[in-house]
Amino acid sequence: PSLSISSELSYFNNYIRNMIHWYPDTSFVWVAGNIGSVNTSGFESSVSLKYHSGSFSADLNADYSFTKAREIENEVSGSSDKQLIYIPKHQAKGTLQVLYRNFYTTWLASFTGRTYTTSDNSKSLAGYTINSFTSGLKFNFKENLVDLRFKIENIFNVSYQTIAYYPQPGRSYFL
Repeated sequence: PSLSISSELSYFNNYIRNMIHWYPDTSFVWVAGNIGSVNTSGFESSVSLKYHSGSFSADLNADYSFTKAREIENEVSGSSDKQLIYIPKHQAKGTLQVLYRNFYTTWLASFTGRTYTTSDNSKSLAGYTINSFTSGLKFNFKENLVDLRFKIENIFNVSYQTIAYYPQPGRSYFL
C-alpha cells in the first residue's frame, strides 16, 4: 500500500489598465465597456491525498480560490474598491474518486460564493453548491476499451444562476 499527500499554494496580483469588461445593459444584451484600471489579487490552494493498494485506489482532492477583483481610481462611477461583476470572491471544489479494478466512482462538490451583478455591489446572485456523482465500468470489448458510465449532475436539484435571470439546469442524468 502507498499513501501520498501533496499541496500547493499560489498567490497572484495583476494590475490591468484600460480593461474591457462585458456587462448586460438594460435590454439584457451584453455590451463591452472600458472600466479603466483594475487590480485582481488573491490566492489558490489545493491539497491532494492519494491511496493505492493492489487493485484499489482512492483520490481525495480539495481546491479553494480567493479572488479580489476591483476597479481602482474611479470616483466617477462610485465603484472604486468594489468587487467586479460576475467574479466571485470565493470558489471551492472537492473530489473523491474510488477505483477498484475496472469499476470507478466519483463524487464532486463545487461551491461558488456570492457573485455581484451590479458595479456598486448592491445586487448579487446567491452562492451555491452543486454536487455530482459518476459511476462506471471500463472493460475491453474485442480491441476496444468500453467505458459504461452513469452520471448525475446537480444531485440535490439546487436552483442557481451563474448569470442573472438565466437559471441553470436542475438535476440531470446521463448514461
